Amino acid sequence: MIVWANGAFGSGKTTLVAELSGRWPEALVYDPEMVGFAVPRETLEQRIDGWTFFPDDPEREQRVRHWAKGRIEACAAAAGTLPGDTVLLDGSLAPGELADRVLARVRPGGA
Repeated sequence: MIVWANGAFGSGKTTLVAELSGRWPEALVYDPEMVGFAVPRETLEQRIDGWTFFPDDPEREQRVRHWAKGRIEACAAAAGTLPGDTVLLDGSLAPGELADRVLARVRPGGA
């Protein structure tokens, strides 16, 4: 069974999980803050290169692609200033695929 605590910043997710884990000692607590957030720049650039923004306007396509790649460093720097319980989700993933990826991380052995 998976208990997925979700909610706005400051809504009590960490408090709830702490209380539950105290009453359920065999439970595994998966905290993204402890895992950290690191996506290699190359991965982000590959994803940007894989997107099509303006298929009918190659010049504009190139400008937008260049602009998007230029935001990587600023976004990476900003990620370190977010509250510790912030979870960043990839909006391009379907909910089922997102759940599969999270479950793969929390399963014993990562599989």
